[in-house]
Amino acid sequence: MLKLTLSERRLTSWSQTPNDERNAEISPNGRWVAYEANNQPQSNQFNVYVRPFAMPSARLMELSTSGGRQPVWSHDGTELFFIGSEGALYSAQFNAENGVAEPPRQILPGGYYRSGRPGVFAVRMYDVAKDGRFLMMKDAVADLSTDRTRIVVTLNWLEELKRLVPSK
Repeated sequence: MLKLTLSERRLTSWSQTPNDERNAEISPNGRWVAYEANNQPQSNQFNVYVRPFAMPSARLMELSTSGGRQPVWSHDGTELFFIGSEGALYSAQFNAENGVAEPPRQILPGGYYRSGRPGVFAVRMYDVAKDGRFLMMKDAVADLSTDRTRIVVTLNWLEELKRLVPSK
């Protein structure tokens, strides 16, 4: 993973391992970073890890043990959310002072966005609002093998809107 220092406008290595590490999220207090990584190079099994941001070589804490991706912090930094391998949403209480996390618990069942297309599951497809509500994408069809990639492009969009919804 890389770290961007804005004052110096420079990219430096934050952590170098042979694993695929991605979707890093810095905690609201700036002390912790949560990310997903595969346990072994070339493995498709990803889990969510947490470690101190200032010490990337410190011992990492494995938050999920049976698959987890797309970590995101609650706005107060006391909870960490992630998507489990079956598509369910999990939550783990987190103590931002000492870095101790409770075991994760499922808070929403599976069935939310989980594409079978390569690379699509690599980015976070949900977010949590300050009040704790979630915005999530859900597949339009249960069968992911069907081709749903259809894009509609409207040229001269504003003129088309005026035609469809004339002003009074």
